[in-house]
Amino acid sequence: MHRILDRPLALLGAVVTASLISVSPLAAQCLISGPSVICSGSARLCVPEGNWVAEWIGPSGFSSTDLCITVSEPGTYTVYLYDLTTGGGEMCEHTLSLGTPPTASIIGPSSACTGASAELCGPDGNFDFAWTFPGGGTANSRCVAATVGGSYALTLTDRATGCVSEPALHDLAFASCDTTPPPPPPPPPGSSVACPRTASFWSAQCREANSTKRKITGERMTSIGLCIDEHASAFAWAGPSAGLCDALKHGSRPKLRARTVRQFAAVVANVCAAEMGMTVNGAPIGVDAGQALSVAGAPATVGEWLSQADGQLMALAGRDLDEPGVVDAYRAVLRAAWLINHGDGLVASCPTPAPVANGRSGGGMDDVTILEPDDRSLSAALDETESALRLERPTPNPFRMLTHIAYTLDTDRPSPVRIVVHDLAGRAVRVLTDGVQAPGSYELSWDGRADDGRVMPGGVYFVHASTGSRLLQSRLTLLR
Repeated sequence: MHRILDRPLALLGAVVTASLISVSPLAAQCLISGPSVICSGSARLCVPEGNWVAEWIGPSGFSSTDLCITVSEPGTYTVYLYDLTTGGGEMCEHTLSLGTPPTASIIGPSSACTGASAELCGPDGNFDFAWTFPGGGTANSRCVAATVGGSYALTLTDRATGCVSEPALHDLAFASCDTTPPPPPPPPPGSSVACPRTASFWSAQCREANSTKRKITGERMTSIGLCIDEHASAFAWAGPSAGLCDALKHGSRPKLRARTVRQFAAVVANVCAAEMGMTVNGAPIGVDAGQALSVAGAPATVGEWLSQADGQLMALAGRDLDEPGVVDAYRAVLRAAWLINHGDGLVASCPTPAPVANGRSGGGMDDVTILEPDDRSLSAALDETESALRLERPTPNPFRMLTHIAYTLDTDRPSPVRIVVHDLAGRAVRVLTDGVQAPGSYELSWDGRADDGRVMPGGVYFVHASTGSRLLQSRLTLLR
């Protein structure tokens, strides 16, 4: 066959004049089948079956008369098709681009405690994930919970181009961890060892007014109330003993403001007890005002913190909790007071008997103390379920391709966080994150796809964010 590219072709030796063949340029990829992106190796391009004579030209002088060609160089490939039945002709073009394989990476710890799990995650993006675990296990989610030691491998497939990454490797080792807490550091020179009592202990002295188990007499409680009046201006009570006991009540007033006042009153009671040289069962109780503090953001000593917190509580007393910053200010005072009362915020403190299942201590100085909810844990005192997790409105919203979801975890320690996109029927569509996270601010993205990579239809979806028993929800709209 003789090929003439700038005029009609002589078909298999039979010359067809220009008046018999009409060559019309068509849109790109008009009749050619095959990929548009080549990552490595070669690509197969074909014209449809028919009574054709094909003339291909391409980059670097490529030419062929086959109906299907195998090529490996990116560029534009043009085919001239001549219909041997009708004598007509068409021209089609197909552009083949060179794709870039993604780079796989694994984020996560290199060691963990035996019996625990470690979260390993691949990069965020429009990828399909292929994990291989030690022993032959596999997974296709972005993050996995690793429970055995060995080498973990992750391969990414770019959903847009189909390009596959080289595998990323991550070695993880498990070892036995010593969970015994280290002994407290010795007190600095000139600092006395503190023996604070909890707010529940001081409250019990009010409840046990007619009991032989009461550790501190009514007269001493009155003396402590008078001492508190001298140290703090935040309290205004007619009778020092009754006023102190009212401030220490918990059950009837479980709100944040009352919890803060309760813990603050217990700090001042501990300071006064130390000043008065009080003892329980022959052992001293209380906290010296000069005791060094180890609370982040607090002054250097208990006395300095007490003066500062007293002023803060007076300033907050008339403000609404809905005002910006008020809740955070109360929680800052409450957090420091709780740590002082439990000895955790002090440089040196006496060991405190551990409570048993019924809420009473296991015998010792506090054997009549029933721990109220806010004394059982710092998170209970702060009522972390009110604001530990703050979920921002997704932006943009509505969106077509990608929306960003920001949130803040405001706790004292790492906490479990789960954020999932649900459809209108309540079905989980995409798990954006699910694991223990350190306190801080984070941002996630959702590309409108399900966990299995399916493109979700346009409509209304809900972002559910949870930590513990607290569930937050935000509505967003996907446009298609």
